Amino acid sequence: MKQTYLVVMAFFCLTISFNVAQAQIWSGLEPVFEQMDPTERENFAEELDRLMESWHYGSVELNGIVDSLVDGMSIYDPTMPVDEMSEAWGTARGNLNNLLDDIDLEMPDSLAIIDEFDRVNEIWDMNLDTLNAVMELYDGETDFPPGLAREAVRRFEVFEGLWTQIFMDVEESVIFGLDRTDPQGLGNMEETIDVLFGSMFELEFAFGQQFSDANYYGEKYSPVASVIRLASVPGFKQDWEARWSIMGSFFTVGEDLLGEASSLREGFNGLWGSAQFALMYNPLIRNSRGVKIRLYSSLGMEAGTYVPPHVRDYDPRSWGNVGNTTGYGPQIGAGAIVTIGHASMYTYGTLATGDVVEGFDYRFRSQTANAGIRYGNAVNVLYTYGNAMWAPNRNKFMEYHQITIGVILSGLRRQ
Repeated sequence: MKQTYLVVMAFFCLTISFNVAQAQIWSGLEPVFEQMDPTERENFAEELDRLMESWHYGSVELNGIVDSLVDGMSIYDPTMPVDEMSEAWGTARGNLNNLLDDIDLEMPDSLAIIDEFDRVNEIWDMNLDTLNAVMELYDGETDFPPGLAREAVRRFEVFEGLWTQIFMDVEESVIFGLDRTDPQGLGNMEETIDVLFGSMFELEFAFGQQFSDANYYGEKYSPVASVIRLASVPGFKQDWEARWSIMGSFFTVGEDLLGEASSLREGFNGLWGSAQFALMYNPLIRNSRGVKIRLYSSLGMEAGTYVPPHVRDYDPRSWGNVGNTTGYGPQIGAGAIVTIGHASMYTYGTLATGDVVEGFDYRFRSQTANAGIRYGNAVNVLYTYGNAMWAPNRNKFMEYHQITIGVILSGLRRQ
């Protein structure tokens, strides 16, 4: 009877809050969604329909990911301090310049992107000591009641009956947002950057490690990579929010990996990159004795790049099978959030499907399970398990797990 009452109340809250809030959050996001041209919007709508049909709740297994975070994981390797990622910033800037040379952007837009990259890099350099200290401080077991975390997952499962309605309404909101903006294509970067780095979002710098099993046309190897993540951190205090993130991982190819994957280049390499943007609807379903539990739902877009520059010129049958492969498509997410005081633990699964850029009609698929804890305006810990595929038969495939610790920039500014 109690569960039935909760379902009825949650559905009631869901129906009365949508129309009021969706217009408010979309009012500041127009520049972001103007980046798609008409053809890209049409493709996005078609892919979104496919995704809504392929999504199923059995694919979201969150208990194991919660246990992994609550039980504690070693996340700080003293042999790989944060400041060693400076080489990654330099490599990323070179790749960014090459990317901007290849796409059709006006000079002011390219300069706006480069200037923002350099500004973020400067913040990173100025706070290396703080980042290193945070890594040491939050290494090991996370302090959050495991029973409440598991209760949130259980309540997520109880409310599965609401998800169809929730995602229909979130999809309607995304389409609503697209319909009220003009498809301009790439451009207007200054205004877009102002939105992403503006007051609407709280931002974090995150650093961590990634452990993966990769397959490139029969070459299987298991690199350990360092991760840089720049992202917004949801506050989990309101029904409607938006989130975005940019992540890159980098590893050094030595003799051990060259033996497993002969087409890798020795030395410093990129491994995996992703960018995400999503609209979130997280209705409150319980608020008692200082504990708040929300459902988590999101709908947006994900782009993922398999970065290693594989070379297979010695085999004419594999001509054109190279690294640096990008896929993109709509992304859907579902999960739960539990908040006690200033700490929020969140756990959610995502699924993204789409096309590969210049990929001979290859398909892109990405799936993750995530568990994280936000400690007020100080720190955000995120553990992710996932896999991604860019070619048939897993010929370009990664399965990975990673953990990052992020310092929330609003907290840095107050120091």
